[in-house]
Amino acid sequence: ANVVLTAFKPGAGHTTVLRIYEAAGQAVKAATIKLNARIGTAHEANLLEDAGHKMSVHANTLQFDLHPFEIKTVQLQLKPSK
Repeated sequence: ANVVLTAFKPGAGHTTVLRIYEAAGQAVKAATIKLNARIGTAHEANLLEDAGHKMSVHANTLQFDLHPFEIKTVQLQLKPSK
């Protein structure tokens, strides 16, 4: 599987937006993104970055599935560092 992070940028309302693309034409189970910051919440979003359903998060790790050639946009609310 070939998962590519194509965007990591500021979003609306103090959020961070990630855009991920599956480039090999193969479904991916449990793709994982681990950040050096704690994730408060994560939502799937459309290409206009309107938040959709809530995604499962554990501390600083986000895990999700991707369909072949799928583009996934994720909107994160990061927790302040201590």
